Amino acid sequence: MRESLTVPPQHHGIALDRFLALRFPRVPRAQLRALLRRGAVRVDGVVHNGGRALRRFALVEIDGGEEAWRERREPPPTFEVLRETGSVLFVSKPPGIAVSAERWAKEAPHLLGMLRERFGEESGGSLRPRLAHRLDRDTSGVLAVALTGEAERELRTQFEDREAEKTYLALVDGEVPGEEGTVDLPLGEDPRRLGRMQVDREGKEAFTAYRVEERFRGFTWLRVRPRTGRTHQIRVHLAARGFPLSVDPLYGRRDALFLSEVKPGYKRKPGGAERPLLSRTALHALSLAVRVGGERVEVECPLPEDLGRVLRELRRHRPKGGARP
Repeated sequence: MRESLTVPPQHHGIALDRFLALRFPRVPRAQLRALLRRGAVRVDGVVHNGGRALRRFALVEIDGGEEAWRERREPPPTFEVLRETGSVLFVSKPPGIAVSAERWAKEAPHLLGMLRERFGEESGGSLRPRLAHRLDRDTSGVLAVALTGEAERELRTQFEDREAEKTYLALVDGEVPGEEGTVDLPLGEDPRRLGRMQVDREGKEAFTAYRVEERFRGFTWLRVRPRTGRTHQIRVHLAARGFPLSVDPLYGRRDALFLSEVKPGYKRKPGGAERPLLSRTALHALSLAVRVGGERVEVECPLPEDLGRVLRELRRHRPKGGARP
């Protein structure tokens, strides 16, 4: 399968891997990354990896070779309402969907648009869902959505004043020493790559606490509590400590985790390509506690199937003990 694409002016400066993900939203990202690693993507006749920033009107050519990488027919992403208080919705955000329209993909489905379709005027309702905080596109978990202007102001104030209590679960590479720790490093934008953050002594203060939940050979399952709410804070802080998320194409060592990296003596089935165990960031927003109308409300979001599957394989093939009850 071959494709030739011209980069439109509005996508000037976007990274090549991001451009491909936007152009082919139903193609698995791991499959697109495999094309890049294999050298099957050329920009103006030159093979490049996913980090290249594209210029307007550049010619992107893709040669899929023998493998079919057609777009998958999948149902549109959806969300689950975990709890409703009347003025605030707590929803389970699935991975792979942005919370609001993105600069480079304004027409792509996003959670806020889906909420407004279900509860807003478009569906005959009178509510106007509003975001008070955010989760990264590939992070799953609990998200609070205000239904009134007053609730939005109340929630935003709590996040800005660091009163909201946020807990995440993260799978990281390496065996984290000790039972708990903290990271206190300021963060700022990386001037070398749009959308990336870095430790910056002149940046904004950022503080993250973590605790070991379960240990494996070569991996650690962490419970993480960020006190501040900087962009990509947990991802940058854990990577700065030498324990990046096990799947994180921006700050980690891989863009997908395969069973062959977990199971000793793994043998691939003849004629078949190995599918990843996990092909999105290994981070889940487990719980959120905020005040709603002056009363404390805490909501927890169950672990999604993809992360649960990874943990089952690690417990089967790389047990080390140290799990908390």
